[in-house]
Amino acid sequence: MDRWLLSLCFCSACTERFTDAGIDVPALAETVRATLLAQLAEPREADALGADARAALGSELHDTVLAVRSRTTVTLVRDAVAAAGGLPVSVRTTSDPYACDGKSAADTSALAAAAGALTVTDLSGNHDALRRELAAAARTGAQVTVGWNLAVGRTTGERQLTDVAQDAYAAGARSLALYAYDLAPAQRLAWLSGLSRPTGCPDTAKPAPSPPIPEPVK
Repeated sequence: MDRWLLSLCFCSACTERFTDAGIDVPALAETVRATLLAQLAEPREADALGADARAALGSELHDTVLAVRSRTTVTLVRDAVAAAGGLPVSVRTTSDPYACDGKSAADTSALAAAAGALTVTDLSGNHDALRRELAAAARTGAQVTVGWNLAVGRTTGERQLTDVAQDAYAAGARSLALYAYDLAPAQRLAWLSGLSRPTGCPDTAKPAPSPPIPEPVK
C-alpha cells in the first residue's frame, strides 16, 4: 500500500480533478502523509493491498480516488494518441487498479478504446499473473501484444516459454515481445525468434552448439 499512496499525485491538474470529484484535497493529502509516517514509525505486515488502502482512506474516498485516477489515465492516453499523429500506439496496461510499476492502471476497456492496442506483461516471470492480465485484455477486443522477460530468474526454459507463447496466441495476441532478448545466448536466438510467430509452434530442436569462445590474448 505504501507504494500506491506514494504514487498519488497532487499537482495542480490532479488537484483540480480530485476537487471536481468532490474530494477535499488537503484532507486527502494529510491522510496519505499521516498513513505513510505511521508506517515508517512502526512498520507492520501488509494485508491485502485493497483492504489496506480502503482502511487508510475510507471506502468512499478510496473508491473516488481510484475512479479519478482511472479517468485521468485514460485521458492521458487519448492525448498521447492524438499527439502521435496517426502513429500506432500500444499501452502497457494492467487490470490491477493499484499498479504503480510502469503500467497504465485504469479501466482496461476504456484504455483499449483510447489506444486501440494493448501490451500485456508480467516482467517478474509470474505466468499465472500474465494469464489473468491477458484474459482481461482479450475481453476488450483490442489488438494485444504479450511481453515476457527472458532475464528474470523464474524463466525456467523452453517448455515454459512455449507455454507462454501458446497462451498468448490462444487468447488472440498478435505478437510476443521478448524483453532482454539481447541477453539470450547466440545459439538460442533462432529458436526464440520462432516464439514470436503466431503461426504454428516454434521448432524446439536443439541447434548446433556455438563455437568455443577464444581465450583472451595475454
